[in-house]
Amino acid sequence: MTKIYQRIQHILDFGLDIVMGARQKQNGDVKRNHENIARMWNAFLYHKLKDGQKITGADAATLMGLLKVARTLSGHFNLDDYVDGATYQAISGALREDEVETKFNEQGNLN
Repeated sequence: MTKIYQRIQHILDFGLDIVMGARQKQNGDVKRNHENIARMWNAFLYHKLKDGQKITGADAATLMGLLKVARTLSGHFNLDDYVDGATYQAISGALREDEVETKFNEQGNLN
């Protein structure tokens, strides 16, 4: 096995140890956790993309916030999920505000 494959194996082993250990204890069953995330993302993306819109940076931050909300539905209480969720929503709000301001300025310059 070459050095790069050994590094890949080390990273995968490390990740598997985390997912099957601390993360599973904290976030609950990996399947249930990701199904919760998928349900929230599906609902968000259905409404966002139904008119052919594109996902923005603000949307990506919102989706990450939804990931954190989904994690609160299984596993054990983890204050980090709430802190991260609030932070992602703040990032989303700031990015969305910037998008609206940029659009307003661009439209103002066109008139």
